[in-house]
Amino acid sequence: MGWTQPQENSVPALVEGIQRFDGVELDIRLTSDDHLVLHHDRRPMLLGKSLDGRPEFVEEWNLDELQNEGFDAFGDFLHHKVAQKSLSEESKVVFVELKLPHRRLLKKKDATSHLAKMLTKVQSIARDVGIPKHNLVVYAFHHHVDQVVKSAKYDGLWSQLEPVIPPIEGEFWQKLRTLPSFAKTSFSSLSKKHRRSGSPIVPCALEYLSGWTRHIPLGRSVGLHGSSLKRLKKSLNGLGCHVWPCDENIERLVLNAGLSPISDFANPNQSLPNAARWTKPATMPLGDEEWSRLDQGILPNSSVRWSDLSDKEKIQQLEVWKMRFGWQNSTQKMLLESKGEIPWQAVRLIGHRGCGRSPRYST
Repeated sequence: MGWTQPQENSVPALVEGIQRFDGVELDIRLTSDDHLVLHHDRRPMLLGKSLDGRPEFVEEWNLDELQNEGFDAFGDFLHHKVAQKSLSEESKVVFVELKLPHRRLLKKKDATSHLAKMLTKVQSIARDVGIPKHNLVVYAFHHHVDQVVKSAKYDGLWSQLEPVIPPIEGEFWQKLRTLPSFAKTSFSSLSKKHRRSGSPIVPCALEYLSGWTRHIPLGRSVGLHGSSLKRLKKSLNGLGCHVWPCDENIERLVLNAGLSPISDFANPNQSLPNAARWTKPATMPLGDEEWSRLDQGILPNSSVRWSDLSDKEKIQQLEVWKMRFGWQNSTQKMLLESKGEIPWQAVRLIGHRGCGRSPRYST
């Protein structure tokens, strides 16, 4: 049977994605009645329907109204038994992006308090269902995520997405507004900033690593090959790097570079163009021989979950990764700091919005 892609940022998409991959990325917004809804765009992503006089932006709708249109509450995903097992027992991870409403709804000076309210609710739900702190990361396109974290008294993992995309109209204008920031922010300075803030990863747009755009930022460029890849790894210096957007054509290249793709390619019936596909490189790790055979189109017959490994076996697997990806850190120290979970330097494959972007679009 053919595969039908579930709608992005829905509980079915996230549940399927967290089973297929090492984790998922999702987007949430705050409704008019102060609930968290799974939704990416500023406008309701109605399947070709007209608003028919209803509010223009998601934040103007209450949760019941959005659920009647097929959208799901954030808490419904974390309370799902598959999500709880994946996050609590199988070392899977979830990345939660806090979305700001359109500038017409929220003044710039109020953005931090708005995100803090959202973060407080995220933390409350995660605590209620017992999600390990190590396995949930919150981030946002906002210049002051550190202030959001402080205001919300959040004690989990967080990061900041850059260059910051302003919540204004139109993709073209957004890119135009972010271009100066992109141009003056080298990958090296991006890595240093995330290390200083205590972020477990460097979230990175593919434009920093591939194509002509990687030459735009000031300083020496980084990339996925040769000397540019060596510069990238030197800049990371032990941090993990998560790259978006990634499709089937670049996924294997990103993985072999020791980076974690955030993937829109979730079809279980299709492989990569020139390799077999292994969708759980972190939570069901492979040895070097099995990893190399993927490039020959050969899938392994079996694998063992990270969560089923003994501490000794985890150290051995970390040593395999250290040699494969050129890590410098002590593997024993990495395992100690991660308290037995998969270290953040490990290469993961993450499902974007669950099982990838779907055809839903805003009116």
